[in-house]
Amino acid sequence: MQAVEAVTANTSLHTRDLGGTATTAQVTAAVCALLEKAAVAAAA
Repeated sequence: MQAVEAVTANTSLHTRDLGGTATTAQVTAAVCALLEKAAVAAAA
């Protein structure tokens, strides 16, 4: 949930329905990147 909240807070990653220009692919990639980063940090 924290990854979704962090991405949503970033206005450059808002999709058109939120008044931005990002694609769903860009938003998904950003969420996945944050999840991967969290998983690596948790494993360390």
